[in-house]
Amino acid sequence: MTPNTVKVLIVDDEPLIRIDLADLLVEMGFLIVEAASAEAAILELEIDSAIRVVITDVEMPGTIDGLELTFVVQSRWPSCRLIVVSGHRWPRVADMAYGCRFIRKPLRTSDLQMTLSELGVYN
Repeated sequence: MTPNTVKVLIVDDEPLIRIDLADLLVEMGFLIVEAASAEAAILELEIDSAIRVVITDVEMPGTIDGLELTFVVQSRWPSCRLIVVSGHRWPRVADMAYGCRFIRKPLRTSDLQMTLSELGVYN
């Protein structure tokens, strides 16, 4: 996969954080979809089969947090790559779906590039 053919879903309840991350990913060549909650992310995934990567914050409003979202995505869309980000909470591996990666906020471009490369969606 090359970045310009990969669609990334950004899930974060903070609009400015979503915008900054979207801008960074667009500069890297990715296509972007945004959601402000895990529930909205699930709706996006249900209507857009082209989404290949989900980057989610841990703490969000609603009944599902970002960690739970990783298990839903893995179960229903197993081909999606998963990245969890947080500046407040550092989850254990067991708290996230298998194969999920974690990056601490604030995100550094190099950490994001390395993680996306490890997941096979950025070179």
